[in-house]
Amino acid sequence: MKNIWSGKATYFITSSTFLHYPYFKTDEQKQLVLDRIKSLETKFSCLVSAYSIAINHYHLKIYS
Repeated sequence: MKNIWSGKATYFITSSTFLHYPYFKTDEQKQLVLDRIKSLETKFSCLVSAYSIAINHYHLKIYS
């Protein structure tokens, strides 16, 4: 797959749940989000250098 990221850049990404509903209450629910975050590294050839998963949103710091 072609790399969609601009070369050698850091991106900060934030996303919230629909209507800020608290979908990520349990560790199991947060693990599902974390698994998807980790899959970004392979899929888009980037490095996830930091992340935070809250009850109704998440943050990512990605380096391309």
